[in-house]
Amino acid sequence: MMTMEAANYAEKLRVLLARMMMNNEETRFFGFAAKMLRVVLLTKGDDDEKEEKLVAATDGVTLYLSPLFFRLSIKSQMVVLIHELSHVIQAHPARQKDFARGDPKRAKAFNIAADALVNAIVEKLLDSDVLAKLSNELSDIFNTPVDVVRPRNVARAIGVDINELLTMSAERIAELLLQHNA
Repeated sequence: MMTMEAANYAEKLRVLLARMMMNNEETRFFGFAAKMLRVVLLTKGDDDEKEEKLVAATDGVTLYLSPLFFRLSIKSQMVVLIHELSHVIQAHPARQKDFARGDPKRAKAFNIAADALVNAIVEKLLDSDVLAKLSNELSDIFNTPVDVVRPRNVARAIGVDINELLTMSAERIAELLLQHNA
């Protein structure tokens, strides 16, 4: 049986997806894609320690949303959904596992690389300021500075321009991050 809190979050998500599908062609695609995933709305007790820092995540099959997700503005919720769905579409969770081979350092490098690529998609679909706004909102929620991975910063860290970065795979970017100790 669904709690009142979970029912409220489910309704908010339904409204958000409807908005995305009516917004424009690009966000419409992501709205429909979200409907194809299993969605788990995390509530108190699901994993309280993990939930404290989790806004949204995916394992490639399931989209996990915490109550913190619903504290974001509608625009930032769209940013987060497009971000997570881009990971699913590009099979990043499975590719990260293959790349990392159990090494947390390799897993982290892949995550940064994949985030840079999907955040470039987010910036192109919405606008270049959305990541800064999301970073500010997350900083307010967590009461500590939160920096969202920005494609230009990753390109700079590995010594390439942004256009070259966007032609690379997440695996190649991750290898370069490891080589540059970035």
